[in-house]
Amino acid sequence: MTWLFCMLLPLYAISQPVNPVYIEKKLAAAREQYQQFDYTDAQKTLDELYTQSVKSNNYYGAAMALIKKNLYGIERGDYTRSEPDWQAIDNLHMTDKTEQTQVKVELLNLRARYEQKQKNNSKQAEQFLDEAIKMASHLPANAYVLGESYYLYGQIKSKNSQFIEANKYLLAAIKIFEANNDPASIGLVWGDLAHASFLIGEKERAIAYAYQSIDALKKNRDYESLSIQLSNLGRMYQLDNKPDSAVKYFLASAEYLNRSTRKETKFISKVDLALAYHAQKNRPEAFRYMEEAVQIGREISQPKLHRYIRMCAMLAGYAGNEKLMDQYYEESYRLASKDNDREALRDWHGSLNFYYANIKKDTARAFPYLEKFHAYKDSLVNERSKKDFNTLEVQYQTEKKQAEIERLAIEQRLQSLELEKKNALIKGNLIEAAQKEKEIQLLTQEKLINNLKIEQQAKSLSLAGSELKNLQQQQKIAEQESLLKEEKIRNEQLKRNLIIAMLIAAVIGFVFILNRVLLKKKIEQKNLLLHERNRISTELHDEVGSTLTAINLLSHSAIHQLNTDNGDASKKQVEKIKENTQSVMENISDIVWSMNPENDSFQQVIVRMKEFTGNILEPQNITYHFHIDDNLNTIKLSPEKRRDLYLVFKEAVNNMAKYSQATQAVIRLTRSGKNIVLTITDNGTGFDPTLVKKGNGLNNMHSRTERNHGYFELQSGESGTTVTVHYPYA
Repeated sequence: MTWLFCMLLPLYAISQPVNPVYIEKKLAAAREQYQQFDYTDAQKTLDELYTQSVKSNNYYGAAMALIKKNLYGIERGDYTRSEPDWQAIDNLHMTDKTEQTQVKVELLNLRARYEQKQKNNSKQAEQFLDEAIKMASHLPANAYVLGESYYLYGQIKSKNSQFIEANKYLLAAIKIFEANNDPASIGLVWGDLAHASFLIGEKERAIAYAYQSIDALKKNRDYESLSIQLSNLGRMYQLDNKPDSAVKYFLASAEYLNRSTRKETKFISKVDLALAYHAQKNRPEAFRYMEEAVQIGREISQPKLHRYIRMCAMLAGYAGNEKLMDQYYEESYRLASKDNDREALRDWHGSLNFYYANIKKDTARAFPYLEKFHAYKDSLVNERSKKDFNTLEVQYQTEKKQAEIERLAIEQRLQSLELEKKNALIKGNLIEAAQKEKEIQLLTQEKLINNLKIEQQAKSLSLAGSELKNLQQQQKIAEQESLLKEEKIRNEQLKRNLIIAMLIAAVIGFVFILNRVLLKKKIEQKNLLLHERNRISTELHDEVGSTLTAINLLSHSAIHQLNTDNGDASKKQVEKIKENTQSVMENISDIVWSMNPENDSFQQVIVRMKEFTGNILEPQNITYHFHIDDNLNTIKLSPEKRRDLYLVFKEAVNNMAKYSQATQAVIRLTRSGKNIVLTITDNGTGFDPTLVKKGNGLNNMHSRTERNHGYFELQSGESGTTVTVHYPYA
């Protein structure tokens, strides 16, 4: 019997029955091999499953083998030039409806992953996932494949900065993976939750999630995903300005990645290490890792590789290897020019300007690069601003026409409803008359909303035009500064030539007089430039600084409330340029407001103060009260006085919100003789004015008050802070 068993054993192995247990065992084995960087054995295991399944007419097993094989290929980047054979999977038909549905959902998930990873087409990927989730509703509750759909959806939302939506899908995925007792997948989801939490400012929670992810992945020996999560944790520490911790986790990630076959992941890891060592000022190590990253980038045809080559050139210069620096800079410029990447060309000139000006202290050699840098920067900014302005103008005109059509339709409908209401009243039908009255009210509100919408669009268009003009003025100022610097260089060259001429011709008196003239001119230029810089510094701090702080506080408050409520409302993606233009437009609004004759009355100043106070203090949960004398309403201020008083008020309220930790504030405006007395009191922690270094904020508050012949006083202690301003209005 023993010999018979030994003879039948190989036959049994060859004719292994393909059942759900066998399929799950093979899929799990392939997954474990792939996670441990054994990609070849994982492919062999899936090929074996496919072959055995086809022999046994088990097309479910064959389909799952093809799906997982293509999945690992997509993750490795094997399909950069061609698509997987979707039809080969779709042609496999199962008699079991549940198995057929599961395969279709798996295939939709796979196609969504391909669209997102290889084509960066989030819209198409989300369409596949919507179809997958809808189809998964016909599967048993908590089906594992539905968890995969939610997980992938969460990744896409996170990549598109829709972090609230991302958290919703990721938490739904965790719930399903927990129901299926799959700690490996749970570990992956914790990693994505850490990433999303960090990007919305929840740093401590993000790091806690990252540690949970790393622990789970270590226990399941998922080395591929573990290396990625270690790298992500290092990136968090790097962004949190903790380079030592960042290097620690980047190195740990690199140890696991040495066994990986995915060159894309290795490329990212090398770049991370280079930047982390650069932050530590370890230039040789930073250059070494960036050079290795560039080499891998060449092998995988990394998009926009010239940007990394430029970074490699910069690090070579820091490391003292100018020969390699020149080679890499030359290659970077050639590739960027070939791709017509003007942003990269701008940064290329800026990098060389910084190197020669700050490292080599050779301003003459740095200046041509600085000129080119500003030329590219101004060109890009103006091009984008004009494009945005033209788009906004077209949108405004279109919506204005549409609103006019809607307004006419509403007016016609209102007239019709009024007639119908009168007829109903004549007939004595009070119910119908009341219904018509409700319809009239609703249409009237709709008409009002349309009018407000058009007014808002017109205001936005006007502000955009003002901002475009402001950018053009800034460009002119930059050109003037460039001319001044160029003239300075010419003057320095002239000075050297005159010294040489003095030695040759011995014309000592002439050279002395000329040097005195040049020196006087140089001092005048410096004084003019210093005066301009002081003015710009004051304007930027008072007008732009407080506005950006307000936006920042409001943004964090809104995000915190959305996270707390766990609502479904999604945050719209906000582009950086829109943030910058919004800030500038608000400050321009302040300037326009101060110059508008309609705002001469002090009552308009009070209205604007209240609006600003509400926007700043309410998100910080600071209760505030205004006490205003009625006799202030008759006062009229000049545009300069009105603007200075308002900016002093804004700075005081802004400082309270930023530093006081107060819960209550009282703002008083009274009239004393020919003075307006502004008093702002809070119950915050206070500070010692003698120990605090005065910045632009306090200095500007003093200077704005004193140049209007007023008096500024600041008192602070443990019970709070009081700012008092006596401001002449006559």
